[in-house]
Amino acid sequence: MSATREFGEGGCKEKVQPMHAQVKRWIILLVFVGALGHAAAQVKVQGKRPDCVSVQASARFDGVGFSHWVILQNTCPWPVECQVSTNVAPSPTLARLAAGERKEINTFLSSPPSTFEAKVDCSQVVEKKMRRR
Repeated sequence: MSATREFGEGGCKEKVQPMHAQVKRWIILLVFVGALGHAAAQVKVQGKRPDCVSVQASARFDGVGFSHWVILQNTCPWPVECQVSTNVAPSPTLARLAAGERKEINTFLSSPPSTFEAKVDCSQVVEKKMRRR
């Protein structure tokens, strides 16, 4: 239901939306923006790693821009060490994962573009045992 107001001598009329219609529009907008955050863009990941290390990368809307995430899952029976970098954040981040561990690494916060390229290189960690003398 809309209300009509008259202004001036010419009888200019303006339709005024009731408050609940404006609130409804804001709710729809917020739901849409929230859905963007859950519909993360998938990213192709390059690099060398054992088959037992799985990697996913995604851009998630954070309300301002897109946060770039790299998710590492180590299903190897040994620990691994991974170097994570992207074309947006080229300085590598070192991540160490124990056997069976999962980590999410944020490489960039609130980036205007949702697209990025990730590179993840992983290798087995060999623990060096110290000899007693």
